[in-house]
Amino acid sequence: MGATKLKSSFKKYYNCTIIEYVQQRRMRQAEYLLAYTELPIGQIAQTVGYSTSSRFAELFQKNTGLLPLEYKRMAQKDKN
Repeated sequence: MGATKLKSSFKKYYNCTIIEYVQQRRMRQAEYLLAYTELPIGQIAQTVGYSTSSRFAELFQKNTGLLPLEYKRMAQKDKN
């Protein structure tokens, strides 16, 4: 299968591009790690595939409306 066919088939099946899908998966994993672990944000950023915490924070905020630290505080508050 060629790249063009793969991309169009993927978008048809998942209703998003491959890059969007990967980013969504990274963000879901980051949300989990922020809520259920004590890992520092920099380590979470690296774990989910971002080389810099600032880029991770920018994309996380764009995706969730919250900075990673805000999300972490809210999630931990909800657990108590």
